[in-house]
Amino acid sequence: MKRDRQLVNQFLIGYNFLSGSSFTATQFPEDEDRTKPAVEVIATDGTRTMAIEHTLLEPFVGQKEDDVRFLKVFGSLEGAPDLLKAGFDVDLIVSVGAIPKGFDWAVVALRVREQLSKKIKTVSEIDAVEVIEGLQFRLPVRLIVQCHHAGGDDHVWLSRGWPGSESLPSLVRKALSSKLPKLVGTPADLHVLLLEKATIAGSYGEVRHAIDELKDEFKTDLAQTEIWTINTVSFESSGTVFLYELYPNILGRRMVVEPKGVRNITLG
Repeated sequence: MKRDRQLVNQFLIGYNFLSGSSFTATQFPEDEDRTKPAVEVIATDGTRTMAIEHTLLEPFVGQKEDDVRFLKVFGSLEGAPDLLKAGFDVDLIVSVGAIPKGFDWAVVALRVREQLSKKIKTVSEIDAVEVIEGLQFRLPVRLIVQCHHAGGDDHVWLSRGWPGSESLPSLVRKALSSKLPKLVGTPADLHVLLLEKATIAGSYGEVRHAIDELKDEFKTDLAQTEIWTINTVSFESSGTVFLYELYPNILGRRMVVEPKGVRNITLG
């Protein structure tokens, strides 16, 4: 099965779990007449139809190689117990391309963990750039430590800066321009645009902010569309995807679809 259709099936599993529906892919219009623009999948649940279109938000050339280096150094830090701070959220933000080739990533990862763990313990609220010491290259990490609401969970979150060669609104505009017309032009009860996020770069809030910037430009089509993000960073390695509703309600619905089943994601 084509990869994009595998992802659509993962989305339908999650959507059915949340909504109590039973949508299944029944038609593949783009295969029926390749001379005309058509959506990838039509799904039905017996009484309703859903048109689904998938597209990849790839923010920069060399994304996958850069992601590998980033995950080797920073991947184990998200939620790491030695970086958690009671009553606080910790954000670690690293620029794309910050970790060059040609170094022992395990050594770099150990140095990053040691320095950040010590730093977090000594500060209250902070928003500053921490330059990792003892490396043969300059590695700046933006460290944000801030109180969360009473009763909330403590978090350590990772995110990455998008490269400046092309702005995120520009990337999102390309996706909406190429996908929305044929999506909403397809007769269906529901229209879903599935934005694949195959990198840790950028946050869901940033993507939604870009959509908001473009709302007037795509007002009519957006009024007929649900937009979801499908995070596929772990798809090839473990078969896991993360699904987040982006529009109309950002993070109103969120879940992880794993080989062992589906579960809701709870945010603190």
